[in-house]
Amino acid sequence: MIENITVFYNNLPDGHLLKLLHDEHESIKYILDELERELQSLNNYSISDDAGSVIEKLKILTANLLNAEPHHQREEDILFEAMEKSGISGPTSAMKTEHVGFREYKDKLKNQIDNINNGEFKENKSRIRYTATGLIGFIRGHIEKEENILYPMAFQTLKEPELWRELSHNSEKRIGPCHFQKTS
Repeated sequence: MIENITVFYNNLPDGHLLKLLHDEHESIKYILDELERELQSLNNYSISDDAGSVIEKLKILTANLLNAEPHHQREEDILFEAMEKSGISGPTSAMKTEHVGFREYKDKLKNQIDNINNGEFKENKSRIRYTATGLIGFIRGHIEKEENILYPMAFQTLKEPELWRELSHNSEKRIGPCHFQKTS
């Protein structure tokens, strides 16, 4: 078992697939933190006309969560596939199921934010807050499982450096980067 998870990620060489996935998680966690801050700001408004800049930031943050799709594809099509070929399928199957769940959550949140001005603003705000809070918790828990259990398991199972180079190459060639927008 890996003793110090922070040291583990810091010691991975640049270009290593697990380092890329970890760095993407850091970006996603930052987006979640920003989303929480903007949800708090949204509470300060009673009419949508006054909340325009907050609503725009919420739209960008939700788009950023949707733009994390290459990260999930990288996990499913590159890392999980390699793990499954090595005989590890239970944890990867669980993570894929969670991916499906939060893809639905992300789409729901986007729809709610896009339609915030349709109907009662106070009710729409409440729905957005409920969906976003659930999504934030879901993704954070998911990241914790991958960072602390699944990725170290992959590292200990897939031992060949050449395999890791191939996985990183395939990730870059077949999937490419996530594209996150700035909110300000």
